[in-house]
This record gives sequence, C-alpha cells and structure tokens, in this order.
Amino acid sequence: MTDADAVRDRARGALLGLAAGDALGRPAENLAPAEIARRWGRLTELETGPDGVAAGTDDTEYSVFAALLLAEHGHALTPAHVVAAYHAHVLTIEGPMRGAGFSELGTAQALRRGLAPPLTGRAHHHGWSDGLAMRAAPYGVFAAGDPGEAARLVEVDGSVSQSGEGILGGRAVAAAVAVAMTGAGPDSVAEAGLAAVPADSWTARNLRAALAVARAHSAPGEAFTRALHDAVVQGRYPWTDLAPEAVALAFAAYLAGGGAVEESVVTAANLGRDADTTAAIAGAMAGAGRGAAGVPERWRRAIGPLRGSCLPAVAGRHVADTADLLVAARGRGRTAPPRAGAAVPAGPAARPRLAAPAGGRARRRPRPAPPPAPPPKESEMSHDRIRGAFTGLAIGDAAGWPAARHRFGLLAPWTRRLGRELDLFAEEHGVTTLPVPFALNQPVAALALGPSDDAEWLAWTARTIGRDRAEAFGELAVRDDVRARISVRTALDHLRRGTGPPVSGHDNPHHFDDAAAVRAVAFGAAHGGDPAAAARAAEADARVTNALDGVAGARAMAAGTAAAVGGASAGEAVDAALAELPADTAIGAAARAALALPGDDPFALVPAVEEVCRDHVYSYGVAAADTVPAALALVRAAGGRLGAAVSAAATLMPLADSLPALTGALTGALGGYAAQPAGWRERARRLGGCCLPELAGQDLVAIADALADATDHHDEGVS
Repeated sequence: MTDADAVRDRARGALLGLAAGDALGRPAENLAPAEIARRWGRLTELETGPDGVAAGTDDTEYSVFAALLLAEHGHALTPAHVVAAYHAHVLTIEGPMRGAGFSELGTAQALRRGLAPPLTGRAHHHGWSDGLAMRAAPYGVFAAGDPGEAARLVEVDGSVSQSGEGILGGRAVAAAVAVAMTGAGPDSVAEAGLAAVPADSWTARNLRAALAVARAHSAPGEAFTRALHDAVVQGRYPWTDLAPEAVALAFAAYLAGGGAVEESVVTAANLGRDADTTAAIAGAMAGAGRGAAGVPERWRRAIGPLRGSCLPAVAGRHVADTADLLVAARGRGRTAPPRAGAAVPAGPAARPRLAAPAGGRARRRPRPAPPPAPPPKESEMSHDRIRGAFTGLAIGDAAGWPAARHRFGLLAPWTRRLGRELDLFAEEHGVTTLPVPFALNQPVAALALGPSDDAEWLAWTARTIGRDRAEAFGELAVRDDVRARISVRTALDHLRRGTGPPVSGHDNPHHFDDAAAVRAVAFGAAHGGDPAAAARAAEADARVTNALDGVAGARAMAAGTAAAVGGASAGEAVDAALAELPADTAIGAAARAALALPGDDPFALVPAVEEVCRDHVYSYGVAAADTVPAALALVRAAGGRLGAAVSAAATLMPLADSLPALTGALTGALGGYAAQPAGWRERARRLGGCCLPELAGQDLVAIADALADATDHHDEGVS
C-alpha cells in the first residue's frame, strides 16, 4: 500500500468509524448506563431501517457538511465561508431543524438576527456544547499529521457556532484525529488532543481526569463507568451535550478500547449521556488509527448514503466518498509548506479570537471608565435607598410567575406531583385550562404573593458579605436542604470536593447565568456611591459560581446599584452598569442593542426588548446576557419608576424568574423604600425559606438595615 493509499484508507476509517459510533449511540442518547444495560445488556449492534441502512444523526451529517467546506476551501477556510454555508444550507431548511443541537439552532438564530462571528457563537447559551467536537474529525483527516493545523482550522469553523470550551473540545478532537491518521498509538493520540487545549481549561481538566480513569482500569466495566461518571459528568445539569464532558468520555472510551474501533465505539455508546456524539468521536479516532478494515465489516455494510434528515444538503452522500474528497483536497489553499508533526499551540490561539475589523487587526476595546461617583448624600437617604434596593428586588421577585413555583416547593411533595399530573392531563386531553400551584388540604400561606429564591439569596449574601466568599459558600456545600440555581448547585459540588474559585465558577454548565447578578445587589448596597468598589467586590463573589458573562453581569448590577444608592439618576446608574460590560461580549453587545431601542414607555418597549434579549432556543431564561441588558433597558425607559419597570419586566415571561427582580433592585434603589407601594412592601419583606430554610419568616428590611448600619460603621473606621 502506498502512502497515498494509506492516507485514503485511514480517512475512510475515520469517517466510517464516526458514522458507526453515531448510529450505535443514537438509541442510547440521554440514557443512563443502568438503563442501557436494562434495555440491551450491552449495546453492540447498529439499528437499521427496512432498507438495511443504519440511521445516523446530526453528528454524521454535520461532519460531512464540515468536510465539504474543507474540500472547497482547504487551508484558506475563513469564518465568512462558514457563515455563507450556513446561509445557503442551514438557514434555508424549511420547517423545524430536525435533529439539530442547541448550538446549531442558536447559531441559526444569531445569524438571522444579523450577528457576525464571533458573537454568533457567544450570543446563544450553548456555545460550550459538543456541536463542534462532533464534526471536528474531518479537520484532523484533512490535516493528517499536523495537529496544530487541524486545531486551527476547526477553530475557524467553531468561531461561528461555539465559544470557550466548545471551541476547545473541537480542537482536542481535530488534533487527536490528525495524529491518529499517522498510525500513532492511543496514548499518543490522546495526549495530542490534550496538548491542543490550554492546561488551565475545563476541557483539559476533564481530559486528564478521564484518561487517568481509563489507565487505572484494565478493561471497561461497571467500575470503570462509575469512576468515569464521577470524574467528569455534571449531575446537576439535565442536558448531556457539554463539550468538556462528551469529549472526555469519548477519549476515555477510546483509550479503554485500546484504539480498536469496535471496542472503543461500544464502550462509548454504553456510557450513555450524549452517547451518539461520544461514540462518534471515539469511532473517528479509532478508525483513523486502524483504517477502514478496522471498522467491523457488518457495520460497514450497514452504513449507506446519508438520508439528510437533519441537513438536507448532504442527502445521498456517503462518508467513504466524502473521505476521498478530503484526501484529494489536502494542501488546497495552503500558502506555506506543510508543518508535519508541528506542535499544537495551546495558548492564546486556542481561545476564541475576535473578528478583525475592516482594514486592521482585532483589538480589544478598553473598558470605559465608570462615571464619577455622585456626591455623598445624607445617611438617612442612603439607608432608604438600600432598603429600596432590597425590597425592590423582592417585589420584582414576587411579581414574576416563577415565584409561585418556587414557593410551591414549601408544600408536601405529593401536591407538586399532582400539579405535574394535571399538566399532563391538560396536554393529553387538549385542555387549555392550566393548573397553578395549589394547596389542596395543606396550609395556604406558602402560596400567598411573596418573594422566593432571588430575595433569599440576596439576604444570605448580605448576612455573609464580610466573609471570604468561598468559605461562606463552603458551609452550604455540606448541607442537603439548600435549593439554588444550576450554577450555584454545581459550584457547591465543586467546593465539597475541594475545588474552589475560579474553577468552581468556570467548570460549570451554567457559568453564564444571573445568580451572581442577583447577589451583586448586596455589594452595590454596601458600596453606595462607589460603583468601581462594588463591582470588584461582586466579582470576588461571582467567581465562586460563575464565569465570563455571569461575572460581567454581577459587576454591572453591583455598579448600577452602587450608583443608585449613592444618589445617581436612572441614566447615570444605567451608565455605571454599562461601563462594566465590554462591547465585544455577548452581554455587552446585547446591552448596547437594548439601550439603543427608542422610547420612554417600558411596557411599549417590551416586544422590542424581547426580540433583542431572549434566546428562544435554550430551555432556561436566566442567562445574564439576557436578563441584565433587558433590566437596564427597562430601567432607563421607565426613568427609574419601579411600578412601570417591574410590571413591564414581569410580562417578559421567559425571563420572569429574575428579570423583574433585577429591574426592581435598580429602580428600588433609585426611588427608595418610602416611595414604594405599602402593600407591596409588606408582602415583599417577609421571606419564605423556600431555598434556605433558616430564612423562613425573616424580615428582609431588617437585613437591609443591618447591612446599612455595618456600612456606616465601616465608613467611620469601625471594624
């Protein structure tokens, strides 16, 4: 066999292995290993249709999509080429994008909004998904023997659809396949993938942990699966498509399978979670190493032309023919000699890059200096505004419909079960009368209008504000009676295992949520008149549970609250918050777009704000990049009037878990406690204990007053 024949054989092996893994893992997607064992014992055979052909998923079809891009543009591939392909072949899909993952759907939504890379990969909330990793193998095939070039090319593709760890997952897979194409052993292949990402990344940490598990077990089995899940699986998150998790599972399966295609793919599929993707990645690495003959003959027979069920543009194409196209295109678009065996850059080049502006290099815009703090006001006025911030947040919290769901948790579990059954009854019987939280024969007080999770976490923060943040959260980590957002629950798990910030906030599937933005109101109140100090303090807290936009949102809310408590106008408070949101981030871009909307009637502004700020693809409406910009826009439009702003915020139902609370905090600080409606103040001040049981019955106003008094003493030099 000539060298050219060997490359072609390995290329076919890679894509056949990918397709086989995709098809084998498809029925096991989102299942736990125990459920897979219950259904199949050990899943080993591809499910085929009446035509005898195994059905793959988006993993195979988008891999062929990527391969065709490479065959056309080669080494000269740019984000503009990828965007053009999306417009031509993805955005033109009529009806639902069947089988597409969150990142593909979010990218399509971003492109339809007119965004350009890299914001197209940052503006949705699944930029860290495995959508790039699943289609990364063709880049390794195309750049066989050059892991650095494979990683660079896949990052070009990923800049359109992914961000952060989602791009790193793609880099790891592309680099590993590029080395497998040389016939290197499994250990060398795995280490090449690890070398393609920064050592201080979630992807690298998970890869190291997964590879250690694989090397510690002589063969895949129940102990291997349990140890691997314990090491890398996110138990507090319902979706299974996290790139750091899926890539780590795939690499461990490949190593545990000794690089053999069948054992690697079967091991990956039986691990569950995003089983089609993990098995496809493992199959690509193994197939690249063993060639087409390494893919079991019964599997090769079952792999036919693509159906195009996810991506019609690739219907009728066969992965083996696609592999031949990739091999024929090798070297296309290259302007420098190949760098065989080149080292993989894992530093700055491994991180998402900014698109260069026309005529020049990309430059990070300097963060605007925060506006000067207003002159200090009388202590009484400051106290009233601190009270106003706290009760304003609680009023907004109570006004959002999720508060009733959170408070429903105070009742017996069987009442909530009945509620879920009534939901199902309505769906099954075509009934539009929907159930609401109800007490039946339980005490009804829990369901009265009142605050829920946001107010309780604000209160907890105010009470612990002088303490080391990791230490304060660490005390919650050992408890089993705490209810919190996904970001907080994940961070508490990290802390319980001895991992603190910033990893606890970064290696976190909801690093982008607004949990820290809610808590940041306490830091803004404590640093009234000093937005910069408030932002710094809020960041230290936020890094325990969040990263990136989640931290930026906390800084913005703290700065805006501090300005308002210091006596700023609504416009000045919003400007102080905006100064903490860099324009090249998703949250900064959304904030500027929302604040550019014309109008001074917040209710009239709601449809336009919804168009700018809501990601309709994702399942949870608590992303800081959605809620914080929307809050700033509504506060400015209302001129700081609490009733107008909070009422409008509550109508944005997808964001109603925290948007009304954030809006209420800022407008409450601007107008003060005394200006708030007495009935709402009284309902908002008493906490229910639905998240932190020790807060049940506690007075939020008293907690605000204690913080204000402590702030006065600190200003006077009293420790």
